[in-house]
Amino acid sequence: MKFSSSALLAAALILTACDGSTTPAAKDTAAPTVSLSRSISDANGIVVLTASASDNTRVSRVEFYQGSTLLATDKAAPFTYETDVTAPRTGFTARAYDAAGNVGTSAAFDIVTPYQGVWGWALGDASGTVIDSGAVIFFDEGSFQGRVAGFGVYQNSPANRTGVSLMGPLFAAGKLEVIFSAGLESSTGNYFYGEDADDTLGTYQGKATVEGAAVIYDSTNTAGATVALAMVQDSAVVPQSLSGQNTARQNAGQRAVAYLTSQRVPVRTLTLDQTTVKSVAAGFLNR
Repeated sequence: MKFSSSALLAAALILTACDGSTTPAAKDTAAPTVSLSRSISDANGIVVLTASASDNTRVSRVEFYQGSTLLATDKAAPFTYETDVTAPRTGFTARAYDAAGNVGTSAAFDIVTPYQGVWGWALGDASGTVIDSGAVIFFDEGSFQGRVAGFGVYQNSPANRTGVSLMGPLFAAGKLEVIFSAGLESSTGNYFYGEDADDTLGTYQGKATVEGAAVIYDSTNTAGATVALAMVQDSAVVPQSLSGQNTARQNAGQRAVAYLTSQRVPVRTLTLDQTTVKSVAAGFLNR
């Protein structure tokens, strides 16, 4: 019996279809994508890092690193890690893994607080004479009614006055203001309230500046003289060692005095009662 060529071809196709072979699935080689963001520090100074990770299948885990050190592993979304805002806070990364073993790494992430760094400050009268000066280190942050401000500790150059400082939009969004307390205790009231003349950082010798006015409060918490205010950011990096901080404070204070006297920052009228200032400061410092 002879078979036609078309019959032979059909038989061959049937045998091929029935031989049990399948086309292998394409191997998953797509790495997850991941990025880091952070929360505002809470009342205890804790910041939450959140890794936003996605994959074409499923993200199985996220590892949090600082430099080459593994900090934590989270296997369920939301992928988070908690750290203290006063701890070393640069060089964070996140690595996201999928079921196929593909790995995606985020860009390096630093925790930066508002106006972070070492700032010099100086107060002067209408003649340009310096009344008081010193330095403040902003290293933390506080929030109140949706506004976030830098938080730090200041000391004047005679080292006979120390207190806490706030800088940012203290009374309203878009403002650039400062409050220096009279001491480290919340009950001590305030030393002065100041505001930048145009609510925008300026520059002096390539450094960020605040130039405006301040009202000083006396020992009875009564608003007194209005004076000129000058602040200069000497460094955005806070030295780790105490000696390094002391040197940075000294340099910053001298730079602020030079700025105040050379620029002859004008004195303008500024009135704000102590009760109002104290209430807002308490809102930001309620930590």
